[in-house]
Amino acid sequence: MYFCHREVGKPSQVEKKPPAIEKPKIDESQLVGLSEEDREMITLMGFANFETTKGKKVDGNDMYAANIQRKRRYRQYMNRRGGFNRPLDFIA
Repeated sequence: MYFCHREVGKPSQVEKKPPAIEKPKIDESQLVGLSEEDREMITLMGFANFETTKGKKVDGNDMYAANIQRKRRYRQYMNRRGGFNRPLDFIA
């Protein structure tokens, strides 16, 4: 018989989701003077204007990760001057 290590009914740490970013509220005053196509696009996409974020702080923009592949360095064990039964050359 197997027993689970966590208590029944309590969610584990892995199951928790990060809080969703709230979309800005769109009211009718923002839709005045726009074409029907622009109104539909704004209501579907959930953002209120088409301005740039250059030079502005954007929430959530500082989360990133990098997967850097390092080139492998190989050492020659045999067919070296002085034979293979000696300490390996230093590779920095």
